[in-house]
Amino acid sequence: MTSGCAVDVYFNDLTLTRDESRDCVLLREFAGVWAALSKASGVSHVRCDDSSYVEVMAIVNHMPRSAVSSLLRSALRRPYESDETLPQARDVYYGSEFHCDDGNGASKECRALGWAVSSGSLAVGVCSSAYWESLSISVCVTYLDAPPKRIDALCVTKLSHLRDVRVSAWCEKIRVPIPVPTLIPPSEKKISIAGDHHGQDVMKNFADRLRHSEYVLEVMSAEYQSSNSSPFVNKIFDDGRIRLCLYWEDIHYQLIVKTTSVNAAQSDYIAGHLSTRFDLGWRKR
Repeated sequence: MTSGCAVDVYFNDLTLTRDESRDCVLLREFAGVWAALSKASGVSHVRCDDSSYVEVMAIVNHMPRSAVSSLLRSALRRPYESDETLPQARDVYYGSEFHCDDGNGASKECRALGWAVSSGSLAVGVCSSAYWESLSISVCVTYLDAPPKRIDALCVTKLSHLRDVRVSAWCEKIRVPIPVPTLIPPSEKKISIAGDHHGQDVMKNFADRLRHSEYVLEVMSAEYQSSNSSPFVNKIFDDGRIRLCLYWEDIHYQLIVKTTSVNAAQSDYIAGHLSTRFDLGWRKR
């Protein structure tokens, strides 16, 4: 795994058939595979190309409301590149061309596999043909003027792939509870406080303190609550965001913090870190 890079898994759009009814069935099967991989690895979302995201969501939106459709809606994120992608990972990706068989014998650009190869991560997809039944996919990589070389990328499409030692080793490696610090300087981290929000100065000042945490990516305002029992860490979301409550103020303003967390253990670790470093309530007791 590339040191210092947040963990992302990439959806391989080449596995889609572009037959809506068939892809609907395949996506239902994929939901089970993804749920198992997410549980094993602690990663809660999949990076998806803009066009394939729209295509998949069009299918999901026609599905009956169910655990499957909810899982797919919550899992897919776009675009491929996240704020935490290391500069060197971006350099490798954008300086290279990645091609593989599209499953029908034609050479196609494989963006998801390219991102997986660049960042030392995994791709996932639907098992639409015998070609995609293989976990290991040969990718032809051409970097700038260097001679082309072939690298095996891992594309998880079946539950049996989770038993492969390469996938299980990857899952074990990223389940560590210590999150990766961000490389984004505090001054470049975004703060978004609603323009008509009461207590703007209070929240902006506190948000400015929060962005000095090495695990914080962005801070934004949220609706406040007035309960006297509100703890500082008010809620931890599945996607790694954490809602904080400024319970020591007369009005209990709330902020949403986007963090570097990639699994539940890391979210708990960051929540403890934020409480230790930024909970000001003890000073006013």
